[in-house]
Amino acid sequence: MSSITGGSDEESRHNCSDVNSNSDTNNDDDNSESSVDSEDLYGGEPYEFDEEAFDLLKRNHKYAGWVQFSGWSQEQVDFLCSISWRKDGNVISSTTKLKNLNIEGCEDILENMDEKKRKQFALSAKCFYRSIAENRSIKILGIDRSLLDSVDTFSILSPFIEQNQNLDFLSLGRLVLDSKSVTLLTSALTKCNLRSISLERCDNMTAEFMTQIVNAVGVCGIQNLYLDKYDMDDDVGIALGKSLYKHNTLKTLSLTGEIDHHSQIFIGSITPVGMDAIAVSLASGSLEKLYLGNTYIGREGAAALARGLADNSTLKTLVLHDSNVELEGGISLAAALEGNATLEELDLSNAMFRVQGDTILSADGWIYFFDSLRNCALRHLDLRGSPIGDENIQTMVDSLNTRCPLQS
Repeated sequence: MSSITGGSDEESRHNCSDVNSNSDTNNDDDNSESSVDSEDLYGGEPYEFDEEAFDLLKRNHKYAGWVQFSGWSQEQVDFLCSISWRKDGNVISSTTKLKNLNIEGCEDILENMDEKKRKQFALSAKCFYRSIAENRSIKILGIDRSLLDSVDTFSILSPFIEQNQNLDFLSLGRLVLDSKSVTLLTSALTKCNLRSISLERCDNMTAEFMTQIVNAVGVCGIQNLYLDKYDMDDDVGIALGKSLYKHNTLKTLSLTGEIDHHSQIFIGSITPVGMDAIAVSLASGSLEKLYLGNTYIGREGAAALARGLADNSTLKTLVLHDSNVELEGGISLAAALEGNATLEELDLSNAMFRVQGDTILSADGWIYFFDSLRNCALRHLDLRGSPIGDENIQTMVDSLNTRCPLQS
């Protein structure tokens, strides 16, 4: 289990002032500048959540801009449990220098803990999240495998999402979704000031949950939505497409997957039915960037996407690397772009291989491919790993020079 609970909410509120209250020694405030090297400034590398980072936060130091807690680090887990939250509970909530906070849980985080240690960690984790909830300087919050279960996570962090006007990007990964946690999250999203949200590889993503999430994103006007590493069945894909059609405020949509090149197993796929629903939404929206790299859509998905592009006038970037669209999919996409006045970047790298049958597009095929792009706005085309064939290189180059005004 990667998430935990530590008694009732009321109990944790009381114990946040008691847990480890006698574990700290008194430290005088230090207003002097830290000796940290200038390369460790916010924007470089994050500080691990340890005594040094906590001291910088306590002094509201300018170097405390980017902090990362890792549940894989026993030292950081022990330090979290050692904090006197009654004494130092306002350290994170009151700092104005912290801009980027990343929290990474661990599936084995409780494995070597006895019952007393587990309870102490649960209380410390709740106190940690409560201090975050009161912070108003954080611009980027990332939680991958929360230290608490999803309901507790969103129950505690909802005020932070709703009221922190500086919060720009919320990234949530590998959480376990249920009806209560999704309701808490979407309620907070409808009142937030976020520009971007990422929900990556969360368990139990259903059509109902997808609809609730995308509707909430549309209500608050979030511009960038990242739903990466999901295997979407027909129902989830249709729910996503319908919600996108209804709420057309998005500028960026990422449905990127992962691929194991040794086993050729994709983590992230969309059925042709789902892809068709998503493609239909392209006609009504304001989407400018669509990322489908490493997402198995196949040639049927590419054909659906081509139909959507035919009526689209907003998309500028389309990324389809390693998406297995095969030769037919690449040809249908090129044909759909004939006369398109907006798409400027198309990435088809390692996407046009055919699993079986002919593996090289003929010279006439490449002439047709580039002839289709002749009157479009495309400026950047990535065909790395495409089945060109040595005998067709010169034909392709000639077609590229005479038919398509590419820059790269």
